[in-house]
Amino acid sequence: MTRRTYADLTQLALNLVEAEHATQWTLADLAREAAEEIGVSPRQVASDWGLSASTVRTLVRVVRTFSPEQRSPVLSFSHYRIAASTANPAEWVARAEDEQWSTRDLRDAIRAAHAADPAEERRRQADQAIQRVRRVWQEADPDLREHMRGPLVAFMEAELRCKA
Repeated sequence: MTRRTYADLTQLALNLVEAEHATQWTLADLAREAAEEIGVSPRQVASDWGLSASTVRTLVRVVRTFSPEQRSPVLSFSHYRIAASTANPAEWVARAEDEQWSTRDLRDAIRAAHAADPAEERRRQADQAIQRVRRVWQEADPDLREHMRGPLVAFMEAELRCKA
């Protein structure tokens, strides 16, 4: 058996990293398709695929946020997952790519920006609240959705009137 060189090992490792990157995006695309196009709840997808419902929701959120054209092979899926929870996800991934940030660097920069900008933190919290409502909506049976529809519409109409 021929002993592999470090260059051989490096190439194999790079191929695996690239395959992992593609696999995460493919899994996220499949989760979104199952949830949004077929109508399977994230909880059911999670159960059938051996994932947590939270993971499925995160996959769907990330793939919804970043179209295939916006995805760079330079950044890991984790970069996109972190950026997707912000008010300006495209801006954050662009900065991460430009500055060659690790996921830790990206997370730290986002935290620092939120600490410096209270409005940004409020937007992030609002986005999280909307995601929670969306999650309940997606997992609800039709009767519960019908029950939720009226109060949600009334709330949004009242809020829009206040802003006008």
